[in-house]
Amino acid sequence: MEMPGTFMRLIRAMSLEELKDLREWNRQDSGFNRHANRELDREINQREQASISALQGVWGGESVTA
Repeated sequence: MEMPGTFMRLIRAMSLEELKDLREWNRQDSGFNRHANRELDREINQREQASISALQGVWGGESVTA
């Protein structure tokens, strides 16, 4: 299932902390939207990987763990 463009623009505008809060709030609902959480997970993972890559660049390519 593809998420509507409006939802995708909204999650891209949110901070990483807001995304994590929204994901947790959504999971607390007994009828949570799995498709929404997949997109939230994907966006969170992309941002975390980008942060790790940026840190590796700053530290000369050394291994950095989040």
